[in-house]
Amino acid sequence: MNTISNWTREYFISNQESCIQKLNDLSLEERACLKSNLKFKECGQLVLVDCFMVSDICENEFYCEKYQVKNDNDGSIRIENGKYADKLNIGDDETCENPTEHLAERQVFIISKSDSNNLWTKEVDNHFMNSNKRKIDEDSEQKSFLVKLYDNTEVILNELVEIIGFIYPTPQYSSGSIENEDFNEDLTQLPPYNIHVVSLKKRRHNNSLLFKPISESDSQITEDIQRELLNLLKQILFGDELCATFLLCHLISHVYSRVNDDALGKFTLNLICRSVPAEILKEYAIKLYNVIFETLLPNSIYIPMTIENLNSTQFVPKKDYTTNRLSAGLLQLPSGTNILLDETKLANGKLDHSGCTAISQFSELIKTQQLSYDFQFYKIPYKTDNPVLIISEGKSLLASDFSIPIKPNDEDCIRLINENFAAVMHYMRPKLNAFRCYLTSCRLQSFDIGDEETKMIEADFVKMRENSNFQVEDLHKLLVISRLIGISKGLKFLDKSSWEIAKHMESERKDRLEKRNVNEP
Repeated sequence: MNTISNWTREYFISNQESCIQKLNDLSLEERACLKSNLKFKECGQLVLVDCFMVSDICENEFYCEKYQVKNDNDGSIRIENGKYADKLNIGDDETCENPTEHLAERQVFIISKSDSNNLWTKEVDNHFMNSNKRKIDEDSEQKSFLVKLYDNTEVILNELVEIIGFIYPTPQYSSGSIENEDFNEDLTQLPPYNIHVVSLKKRRHNNSLLFKPISESDSQITEDIQRELLNLLKQILFGDELCATFLLCHLISHVYSRVNDDALGKFTLNLICRSVPAEILKEYAIKLYNVIFETLLPNSIYIPMTIENLNSTQFVPKKDYTTNRLSAGLLQLPSGTNILLDETKLANGKLDHSGCTAISQFSELIKTQQLSYDFQFYKIPYKTDNPVLIISEGKSLLASDFSIPIKPNDEDCIRLINENFAAVMHYMRPKLNAFRCYLTSCRLQSFDIGDEETKMIEADFVKMRENSNFQVEDLHKLLVISRLIGISKGLKFLDKSSWEIAKHMESERKDRLEKRNVNEP
């Protein structure tokens, strides 16, 4: 029974301490074996489910932790453990003695594969599975599971989790079920399989290339990748280096702290495409999404802001009390999912009540990095961490942290944009994994500001306040940009160079906006 993929529930219960130690130090091959067990879904088999999102949280349920089973023929009694199982282990000629004497409680929730997962993450997972012949077939892959957890770990909606546990078909109401009297869920609405958890780990990202712990980064290698990536972004942003730098900051941004209602680190970017010809602009956002977001980021979604989409799409989850389920919305996403809003698709038309509500929901996400889920009789706000990029012809109708007009370098940059997209994709192909690791690693990088740099910022702030237009909010923006510039270079502490670059970027961005406003008809 030493082969981990063959562990049974009984073996785990009898050797729990040593089994848990083993689960905390699995090899890639052992992980692959547990993942491949999902293909067969054999009752009671140990499986591993990685990077699924907690999509709904159900009511806790009671189960019989220990119970006595009496043999009706000879009167003998044995003790059974009720953990990691849905049904009591009782034979035809046996009776359960006092099943309610040792009741315990377990958490119940649903995990789902997020639609925001980009295809390459699956391809990377399959690469790790290649050494195991029992590779998961796409047709047999389960998209959601009912999960039962036996400890007090706090489970939060929308977080990514890795779960190892024993898999069973979800029980229907039957005499063998130990929850049939009090279980209030509509079983027809539950996933067909449930997993009884023996190990749960929370994941900060969905990039299996970084499965092994991140080593101390080589700052020189990181800076080399940064320069390459900035140059590639510049090519598909019409030669605009400033926009390329802002876009890189957006791609690696995340909410690093919350103070009261403020989400520190949020980075909604609005790229204004007034200088881009209409025939290019109509497909520009989706090409940018396909080449950068879909290819380099583990999780992202593209939302064309058409009148029809705004009026008909459910963006925020809604509680359905007939099924007692949370009905998913398009914006129910794991943290770290980048959103591209294509406002160039917004044409003349009338927004109905649902469309106006959708605009309000986008605004809430952008301003506060939280979304209020609809429980019909009330709303509950849930924290999010989803950077938003808005591509628009003029300034977006939605607020943003940073809006900047794209300034094409020359006519050739406009005329050859399709060729540039193709060239960038061709150049990136042999280095895709390096870029993917870089972007995810930047998001995970810790960062701080030393005492000397704090004094430098305070001195600059005093000077900047001499300009009556400079507000505390402007200082916060500089801190966010300088932090991301430092991280993009592989630094863990702010340096003077990153601070000066941030000041220059903000000065040039504001200058562009002022010139654009002057030249607007």
